[in-house]
Order: sequence, then structure tokens, then C-alpha cells
Amino acid sequence: MISTTESSNQGPGAAVHAADRSGAAPEIQLPPPRLRYKVTGTDAGDWFVESGAKSLRDLERALASIRKSYGDFNDILEWGCGCGRILRHLPVPALPRKLYGNEIDAEAIEWVSAHMPWIETSLTQGLPPLPYGDGSFDLIFNHSVMSHLDEDYQDAWLAELARVLRPGGFVTLTVHGQHAFDQFSGGIPPESPLREQVADIFYTRGLFFTKDDQWGADFPDFYHSAFHNVRYVFDHWSKFLRVCQYIPRGALDYQDMVVLTKL
Repeated sequence: MISTTESSNQGPGAAVHAADRSGAAPEIQLPPPRLRYKVTGTDAGDWFVESGAKSLRDLERALASIRKSYGDFNDILEWGCGCGRILRHLPVPALPRKLYGNEIDAEAIEWVSAHMPWIETSLTQGLPPLPYGDGSFDLIFNHSVMSHLDEDYQDAWLAELARVLRPGGFVTLTVHGQHAFDQFSGGIPPESPLREQVADIFYTRGLFFTKDDQWGADFPDFYHSAFHNVRYVFDHWSKFLRVCQYIPRGALDYQDMVVLTKL
């Protein structure tokens, strides 16, 4: 950790109980395979459920690193919630807590609205704005959006997340860091000049973005693969938000987790 501060198998259509809910909770069906694939890279129902629970534990550990817990926050947004992979594991909120989900995929957010009506949902485009006022949230969390955007899109969203975050609030984001980059670059043949070119961009510029990936068929044109080194996150993202914690492999033991707060 780098700091600047001190399941069971379920077939398609099966229903599972959301974990750790307060009071009687409805069962939540699995979303259809195409929606599961978009958020996990596979349509396997068991991994969809298991990975969502793991991501919630990752979020809890990230908050613990700043001496916070989920219960410390009232207005909570998952930015890029997909079809509710993580949201399904959160407690049904009791006032004054409110839980929001935002997404660019209309089918996914419609599914969340239909199956988790206690979550206030919104649909946006690939670029800001979000349909919320300044300082609306004291916690914004996310898994794997910045890992798929180029620098211009990232900067636009960092500025927007800073706008809707209230003073004293926190944002958690994930990136493809050193581990993910090593996996990616290791797949390029050693004799290929591309391998050295990619490494040069990653280590000297700090951000490597490629469209040569598997995401083109099912996602918008702007959605591909980005890799960040630690220096870039601290140097560049700090123009928008203050970096509190950087946790290598803090998200599903693959992506790095970044905890930020208002400047």
C-alpha cells in the first residue's frame, strides 16, 4: 500500500440472497448472460456473484485504510454500476442513507432499476455531466472504468467526480497498474518492437492506452484498455483530487485501488 496519509454455483436465472441486508430482503435474480459478460468478461453466474462480494470486501478494506467504513457515509454513488454486480451485496439503505447507481449502459441500468428498486438510478453518456448537483455525495466508488478510458475522458470524469463530491467525502477508483501491465506486455512476443514501444510509453509517460483489445464488439468506441503507473496517478490525478491511498492489486487481486478526496 502506498499512502500519503496516516459463494455457491448459480445457473442462469437463479436467484441469490443479497448479502448482509438489514431486515427482510427480497431475492435478486441474476441478470442475463450478456449483462454479466459486460462487467466480468464471462457470463458465469457464480463468478458474477462471487466477484461482487469480493469487490465489496475490497471497498471495505480501502475505506479501512483511511479509518472509515461504509456505515460512515449517507449519500453513496456507484459510478459505473453496470447491472449491479457490487450493489446487490450492499444493505438496503435506511434513511438518512441513500444509495445511487449511475451507468452509460441503458439495458444494465434498466435491469438494476427493475430488480433493485431501493437504488436511485441514472443514465449518462460517455462524457459528463452527471445529473447531480455540486457536492451531492460523501462516498463515490467504482470498479474498472478508468481502466478503459483515454486521458481526455479520464480528466473529464475526474473533474466531474470532484464536482459532485462534497468536502470531506471520498472516491475510490481502480486502475490497471503494474501487475496488469506486466500481464499485458508479457503477452507481446519478446522479439516484437511493440513490446519496447509499449513499455516506453508506460514508464516515461505514465499512461498507456490501447484499442487493440477484446472490448470493441460489445462496448462504445471510446471504451478500451488503459494502464497507469503509480507516478502518473499521484502526479496527474492530484490536479483534480488528493490521493490518500494507492493499494496495489487492491481490486480483485488484479487492478490497483486508489482512494481520493476533495482538494
